[in-house]
Amino acid sequence: MQSQNWVAVHELSKINVIRLKMPDQTPYLYVEREKGQILTLFDQQQNYSIKIGEVTTVNINNQRFSILIKKFEEVDKQSDALPRRASLEFIALKID
Repeated sequence: MQSQNWVAVHELSKINVIRLKMPDQTPYLYVEREKGQILTLFDQQQNYSIKIGEVTTVNINNQRFSILIKKFEEVDKQSDALPRRASLEFIALKID
């Protein structure tokens, strides 16, 4: 937190969702494995293809975030309903 606003978050999630909790909203992105270390981050309007361990900039609700996924292991099958159980570790940094 900085001046009553969050700047960064490090989270260990038990589901395949990156949640960016903010005072008036909680935007989120689902995470799915494409192939190997390549993941897809998506919501209803956009998709991002990223690699585990690399920083990716995303735009959510007119705000930019840098996201680093450190670990992602699926527990449920991709055919199961969202959200799915997973082991997800990520860091998100609010850019503006």
